Order: sequence, then structure tokens, then C-alpha cells
Amino acid sequence: MSEWIATHITIGGRIAESLAAGLCQAIGEEGGGLDWGDDPFRPQRSEQLLAARQQIGDALVLRLFDETASGGRFESLETFLIEHGIAFDRQHEAKFDVSAGRLVYRPGIGIHEFLTDAEEKIVIRAEPLRGIAETLAQVQLAHRRS
Repeated sequence: MSEWIATHITIGGRIAESLAAGLCQAIGEEGGGLDWGDDPFRPQRSEQLLAARQQIGDALVLRLFDETASGGRFESLETFLIEHGIAFDRQHEAKFDVSAGRLVYRPGIGIHEFLTDAEEKIVIRAEPLRGIAETLAQVQLAHRRS
């Protein structure tokens, strides 16, 4: 059984008009709202997709939110976006044995996953860096002696 994990997805970039109906269907199947606690967004036409966009930085993007996403994913929507080369970022909260994380997909680059903290900032595990830190300390010590 999957855990229900709060999740949001940000969809950006140009989307061909020919994909609008399929995107509307994929979004409607997921049940996410346009903000936390909103009713599911079920667009039927490209105009509804355009009207629902939000300005984030210099970009107009579509954001969907779901407090009870299965496994912290928008599974069918993410599959649609990847199959059609549409960029997105998906962030899910931590829950029980699942760490908070971000999945980033960019056409031509692929999928990258990151651990994040509670404020959605990317974090790096310290363990892989220990060897680098020890080497740096040795170099600094050798430099001081010379």
C-alpha cells in the first residue's frame, strides 16, 4: 500500500496545442487542485490551462497541489509529461520512512532527483563528502607546513 504524501508539481515550457486535450485529461485524472485544499482542477480546454497559470519569477507555470498523492507522485501526469517532453518539477514532503524530495525533469536532460529539507531546499548527504573533507584537511595541513 502506498503512503499518501503531500505533493505539488510545477509544469512549465511551451506546450503544443495538439497536446492540450491529453494534458487536460492527465491533469483531471490526478485530482490535484490549484492550491492546497482546493477542489480538483479538471480542465477541459487549453484556455483553462492558460488561465490557471501562475507567475513564478519570469515564468508562467501551472502548479497543482495534492495533500494525499499516492507515494508523493502525480504518476499518470508525470508519465504524460515525460512522454511528451514537457518540463516539470515535483516536490513531495517527508513522511515516515520517505524523505522529502524533488524530482526535476527537463527534455533532453532527463530526470534528476534530490533530497530536500522542510523548506524545499536541496540538501546533500554528508557521508559521501567525508573523504573530500579529510583530503582537504590534509592538503591544508601540508600547505601550512610548507
